[in-house]
Amino acid sequence: MDQRCCRSKTCVFICFKRPNYDYEYELVAVQCSTGKTLSFVIPIVQELQSVRPKLQRSDGVHAIVLVPTRELALQCLEVFQSLVKPFLWLVPGAVMGGEKKKSEKARLRKGLTVLVATPGRLLDHIENTSTMTLSGVRWLILDEADRLLDMGFEKDIAAIVTALNAQQVDGATSRRQTVLLSATLTAGVHRMAGMSLRDPEQVFVGADAPVRAEPASSSTATGSEGFTLPDQLGQEFVIVPSKLRLVTLTAFILSKCKLAKAGKLLVFLSTQDSVDFHYKLLDGILNHSAGGATTALPDDVGDTDASASSLLPKISEDDEVKFFRLHGSMTQMERTDVFNQYKMAMTGVLLSTDVAARGLDMRNISWVVQYDPPGAPANYIHRIGRTARIGSSGQALLFLTPAEVKYVTVLNNHNISLNELQCAKILQCLLGEVTWLHSRKKSDIPRTPEEAATRLMMVMENYVLLNSEMHDIARKAYASSVRGYATHPSSLKHIFHVRNLHLGHVAKSFGLREAPKAVGHTTSKSHTKLSKKPKRKRLHIEAGKSRPRPSGLQMSDANRVPIGRSSNSVSEFGSGLSDRGKSSKSLAPKAVHKVGSKVVKDRKAIAGRRVYMKKQVGKSSTKKIKSASLTAG
Repeated sequence: MDQRCCRSKTCVFICFKRPNYDYEYELVAVQCSTGKTLSFVIPIVQELQSVRPKLQRSDGVHAIVLVPTRELALQCLEVFQSLVKPFLWLVPGAVMGGEKKKSEKARLRKGLTVLVATPGRLLDHIENTSTMTLSGVRWLILDEADRLLDMGFEKDIAAIVTALNAQQVDGATSRRQTVLLSATLTAGVHRMAGMSLRDPEQVFVGADAPVRAEPASSSTATGSEGFTLPDQLGQEFVIVPSKLRLVTLTAFILSKCKLAKAGKLLVFLSTQDSVDFHYKLLDGILNHSAGGATTALPDDVGDTDASASSLLPKISEDDEVKFFRLHGSMTQMERTDVFNQYKMAMTGVLLSTDVAARGLDMRNISWVVQYDPPGAPANYIHRIGRTARIGSSGQALLFLTPAEVKYVTVLNNHNISLNELQCAKILQCLLGEVTWLHSRKKSDIPRTPEEAATRLMMVMENYVLLNSEMHDIARKAYASSVRGYATHPSSLKHIFHVRNLHLGHVAKSFGLREAPKAVGHTTSKSHTKLSKKPKRKRLHIEAGKSRPRPSGLQMSDANRVPIGRSSNSVSEFGSGLSDRGKSSKSLAPKAVHKVGSKVVKDRKAIAGRRVYMKKQVGKSSTKKIKSASLTAG
């Protein structure tokens, strides 16, 4: 083929027939869901199979494809493997983080024709694997370039390009073409293009104008740059108060998976702890096998004697909603199993972080739900790109709180238009069809969506309250969600600011009845007060109040000593005695008070006891005189 590339409405095919140049560079901006993986896989396979004599495994790597995530690496490898089946002498392989390096070294030693890799692991093999040779590399593909930058792979990619140039040898086989693909062109992507490309030819597919995104450090988020989306993609947003978010999400899953049988849902959350919490809660609430056919809400919702399973319905296997979870803290084996199971399933709900937002081709996803709003419009585009792929239809739903409504205007400024979906319409499915929410008493059957939502929320709160493990998971998810909310870019702080959150309502969206006092490792004011030393008791006596009397001594009101100017309050560090009172130490027992670690003598108590003893002596002498006079008479 003589032309540079073949363009169609849905795909771009990059070709490699330009013999006048030793190095060829392409910067390709491709619309989401247009099959850009095939745009470089098909030409590479076509070129490699046409080489004569046939390539051998011992010839080394001829094509390198760099991708940001492990799931995308597995998907790209699968595409290569399906296309090279007729050409048995072409062997693709992959190296990525999470796999055993020993087995990867064995594959590299045997020889690979095409290598799909994540940047960090590839650089590790370049530096430490002696059998890793790059002298025959003819193609370097950087897929999802903007995501590679976001994940901090810029230095690794620079080191890989440097190693390729160092091992490059002169000759016809040394000609290398570098292709950088991205759905959004940010300042970082252009910086990477300047690092790895030389006078690149830019190709824009799926739009009449370049698809650009603003840099992450931009001070404004209302630029005029726009995105082009598939015509068959429907976009909606729903305004939900924080305390109703969990109930609304559950109702939406029920309406689409149980009632409408709408296929697969992909729900994006901001943190890994939030993914774990919602996975365990929704799977436990909607698919629990314990309990009766219907569930009655206990009269005392705070009754901790009731078991958590008694609050849940018995669900048949046909009515079960299959839940999956995916995030970066899972092991590579778990991530691969979840990815393959969800990909092959006909129905189900995948709860994921942004690890599933780039490049993954998962068929039959009917709805993409952004439960936690993305940080930038470009991330919004990549998330909804998981549905409406290659001509199929799809829907996207964005959850917003009343304080976040201005985000819709930000999206409109990027040519992204959304229609509003009423929250009451989503909650409507809780009436009638969801019979397990109803009490055994007919009078308690909810008659409005609000009553049904309240009953469902009570069931969820009890499930979290009566299960100590779920309660701990909910607290962690709440803390990580609040911290994650504070990481929105500065250009969107006027919309997503942590001060706009009602922490009590946010806690309710995690099944907690009150907000935890401490978020993460930070210490609240109440914890700080508890850590302080107890205040020392005040020793001075307020006017009009009686002083505690020493044990064994009783004083009448007439014998109390008035507090005058001469009776001063005693210092915590003083002796407690004046010079005048030092000679009278033996007249009365000392009144000693313990305050903290200090022993202080109370001058007032000693003075009062001295007067008391004098009066007692006077009374006894008076009694003796009277008795003597009576005897004499």
